[in-house]
Amino acid sequence: MTKLDKKKIQFVLLLIVTISSNVSIARQKFATLPGGLLYPQFATSAFTNAAALTSEWYSEAEALYSPSLSNQLPTHSYLVGYATGNPKFGFNLGYFGSVQSAVATHNLFVGISKRFKKHSLGLSVRKNDLVYSNDLPVDVSWMWDISKGFSMGVVAYDIVENRSLAAGVGYQDLSSNSLELDVQFPLPGYPAFRAQEYAINIASVVFLNTSFGMSLGTRYQRRVAPGSESSTLRHTIGSVLKIKGQVSLLSLYTSSPDTFTVGLCWGSPATAKQWTDYWLARDRQGLNQ
Repeated sequence: MTKLDKKKIQFVLLLIVTISSNVSIARQKFATLPGGLLYPQFATSAFTNAAALTSEWYSEAEALYSPSLSNQLPTHSYLVGYATGNPKFGFNLGYFGSVQSAVATHNLFVGISKRFKKHSLGLSVRKNDLVYSNDLPVDVSWMWDISKGFSMGVVAYDIVENRSLAAGVGYQDLSSNSLELDVQFPLPGYPAFRAQEYAINIASVVFLNTSFGMSLGTRYQRRVAPGSESSTLRHTIGSVLKIKGQVSLLSLYTSSPDTFTVGLCWGSPATAKQWTDYWLARDRQGLNQ
C-alpha cells in the first residue's frame, strides 16, 4: 500500500466521522437570505452572482412581495425565482415585476454556472422591461474556493454596455453562517454620459437554530453623474422562519429608500449522501496534489 493510498483511506474515514457528526449542522440551512456577492439569496443568484449556483448542493423556490410604503410615489413589486445547483452545474430562472402609478414593468433573469474543481464560472442574462426597453445586460462571474470555508469572487456586470466590476471575499462555515466584504466600481470604457457608481458592502447571515435565521448588511454607495455627486448608506436586516416542512417565511427590510419585503420560500438541502459527495468533490484535488 502506497503512502498516497494510506492518506486517502485516512481521509475517507475522517470524512465519514466528520459528516456523520456534522450532517445535522450542515443541513441547518433551510432557506437563504441576502448575503452579498458571494452568498446571495439562492433563488435570485443570477441577479448578483451566477457562479454561486454551484457553491453547494441545494434547490430553492421563492415568491416575494414588497408593498408600497410611500403615498407620494406608490410602488408595489413582486418576485418569483427558482434555482438549483450541485458541485458540477447550477441553473436559475426568475421574474421580477413592479407597478408604479398604474404602470407595470416586467423583467426576466436567467443564469447558469459550471464548476471546475475549486473554481466556478457563471453567466447570466437579464431582460429589463419586456415591453418598453431593448436593454439586455449580460453578466460574467467567477468564484474560487481559496481554502475550507474561504472564498473570493469577481463579477463583471453588463459587459456590453455599462461595464462595471464587483469583487468580494468571505467565509462560510458548515452551518451556512457567512460573513463577506465586497466592492463595486466602473471599468475603463464606462459611458461618460451615464452615472458611475462606487460601492462597498459588508453582509452576514447567521442561522441561530434549525428553524430561524437572520441577515444583516450595510452598503455605502457613491454615485457620480455629470455635474452632480451623491452618496447613500443603506442598511438591510432580514429573517427567515421555518413554518412547516421545507416551507419558510421570509421577511426583509431595507433603508434608503424604506422597503419591506415578505414572502414564502421552499428550500431543499442536500441529503447526507449528497453532502458526502459534495465534500469529496471539493477535496479530491487536494488529495491528488
